[in-house]
Amino acid sequence: MLCLEIHWLIKREQSSLGLSSIGILMRYYFYRLRINSNQLLGANRRCLLVKENAGYGGYTDRAIDIRVDDNPEPFKELGRLLNYAQMNYSWNEAWTLFTQKKYQEALPLMERTAKLAPENPEVLYDFAVIQLSTGEKEAAIKTLDKAVSLNPKLKQQAVGDNDLKDLLSDPEFQKIVK
Repeated sequence: MLCLEIHWLIKREQSSLGLSSIGILMRYYFYRLRINSNQLLGANRRCLLVKENAGYGGYTDRAIDIRVDDNPEPFKELGRLLNYAQMNYSWNEAWTLFTQKKYQEALPLMERTAKLAPENPEVLYDFAVIQLSTGEKEAAIKTLDKAVSLNPKLKQQAVGDNDLKDLLSDPEFQKIVK
């Protein structure tokens, strides 16, 4: 039985190997390991990335943990889930920095998140919040407009959101939330 377990132990201070590099390495290994999926039935197909304080809110070390135990195309599914996990990881990193009031550090991570999930309204909403916190008011309004167009329920959230209070009197914001 083939057991596929990929583990990378990366300490936070080792910034030379970021998640994008890990994604490239994983895709390379997945490509090299392509075999008939029937040989993998019943195998442990898992991708685990451990990085110090990388879990949600920095409380755990489990940055990415994805499993595709019963998928007929495990490598394809691992790749799809890895893309999602990278988006989620980047979003978590950005939002953690935002809550620590490290707005300039959060912005590039949230930009990356928005590139990974350009049609996710919640990602775009948080991107708008971080853009506003860095003084990018026009960009924040544009991003918020897209988020609300994808999920109109975000209008109500935007009106009561303290993170967007600087937009309340803006005519463009008022158009978005009508």
